[in-house]
Amino acid sequence: MKPSLFGKIQSQWNNIVQNLDVQRVCDVLMTKFTLFPNELQRINSQVTHNDQARKLLEILKVKEDKHFENFLAVLDRTNHKYIADAIRQAEVPHDYVEPAVYSEATASTSRCSSSTRIPHNRLVNTISSLRPSHKGWRICVRVTNKNMISKYKKYGGWNQRFNVSFADDSGSIEAVAFGEAVDKFYELLEEQKVYYISGATIKKAKSNFSQGNAYDMILENDTNIELCEEEDNLDLPTEISYNFVRIDKLEPGRLYDVVGVVKDHQLKTIGKWSRIEVQIVDQSKMMVPLTLSKKDVENLDLSGNPVIAVKGAWLKNSHGHMYLKKMPNTKFKINPDTHESDLLQRWFAREGHQIEFEKI
Repeated sequence: MKPSLFGKIQSQWNNIVQNLDVQRVCDVLMTKFTLFPNELQRINSQVTHNDQARKLLEILKVKEDKHFENFLAVLDRTNHKYIADAIRQAEVPHDYVEPAVYSEATASTSRCSSSTRIPHNRLVNTISSLRPSHKGWRICVRVTNKNMISKYKKYGGWNQRFNVSFADDSGSIEAVAFGEAVDKFYELLEEQKVYYISGATIKKAKSNFSQGNAYDMILENDTNIELCEEEDNLDLPTEISYNFVRIDKLEPGRLYDVVGVVKDHQLKTIGKWSRIEVQIVDQSKMMVPLTLSKKDVENLDLSGNPVIAVKGAWLKNSHGHMYLKKMPNTKFKINPDTHESDLLQRWFAREGHQIEFEKI
């Protein structure tokens, strides 16, 4: 969110923290896909009402600009119009820049278990606080996903890259390493282990390649990555985080996280190419095909209308036929342990199995 927009929210910070009906507002934000279940869990994990309100504002801070208006609309709907009006009327310069957040005295810390804290000299920033302009930051994160090394041509030669996902209790961020940085960090970084990271480049995420994150990270040759010795005691996420988008909201030419019920799947052959086309449906009464290779589905049990969560698939429009295309970093999970999965399973058993779905 632009600093000038979030600055308007900050002008009413105390008012929001003290008076917001957090649960009611969060419930409506969920219906607008401004807030997602994993984010709601982080909010609910806070002990006090005021801390829950602060966590909500921290999450909103890293959202796209469109969610500013969503937040105001929800305030209007939930008897907080006086707060929404105060935010609208707040005068914040368009070139407003949020003060730098990092210092040894004020650095925000990732939450650890009550029995073990990161030593005082290991104070770290949270992922949600990272900005391209911030210097001297240090984060403590878990590797939730690491992709294989991929090779590609560049300037007549070959280069290499790999992608990795980091998470702490404030959010997640996608990172990429190129060239020599691949040799330096690929073997070092292991899924589910926890690391201190500093000295990487933070950049604004490309909107069509972003999966809900405002920023991405580039691991440079001089980036410092150190295994966190206290990892067994850290309360950090262990699962891939999703930013699910309903099927009827999908637009071609972007990466998406999608969750839905497998309505059907069948082998399709076009010329010498054979593909498995998986039909995914959700409560929007729309259906989108997911195209996979035979190898992709070897370890996926698609029988019995399971729920499938797809992380980072590309929606392609081929002569009017739209489908989700697997990318090098795409991940799949059958019947994930998520709130959305539970809702979809109950919905499909109750009424979804009888619906005539429309293709996007």
